[in-house]
Amino acid sequence: RSLTITASLDEFGLVGDANLDGNSFALIARRQPTAPILGTWQWQEQTEFGAVGVTLRLFRKRGRLQATMRRGNNSHHLLHVYAWGDSLYLSEATELGVPTPNTYQGRINHRTIEGSWIDRNRRKHRWQARRMQ
Repeated sequence: RSLTITASLDEFGLVGDANLDGNSFALIARRQPTAPILGTWQWQEQTEFGAVGVTLRLFRKRGRLQATMRRGNNSHHLLHVYAWGDSLYLSEATELGVPTPNTYQGRINHRTIEGSWIDRNRRKHRWQARRMQ
């Protein structure tokens, strides 16, 4: 018997083709979050100017996990949003390609996300978001 697999790995999993003895099959293996993450999450961040409210909205569009973030009066779409198992990673590079180097990572526990974020000065902070919806 002969088995050949041609595949590529993206942020969602493995996609490609498998050939077993001349018979081709589609190969799709997707990583799925184990905790429910879609919805609206809120928390407070301490900045050099004081506390600011942050709202994160996680949703799916065309099967892809996406997010918008509102910090104070500024809102933008996040391009880098990854979830696997009970973990979440966000990076604030905006659609216009203007990077804001804040990165977030955390663990999802149904009603909360707890983790750390790194600000533009490379300082690490703790964050805890609560599910609003």
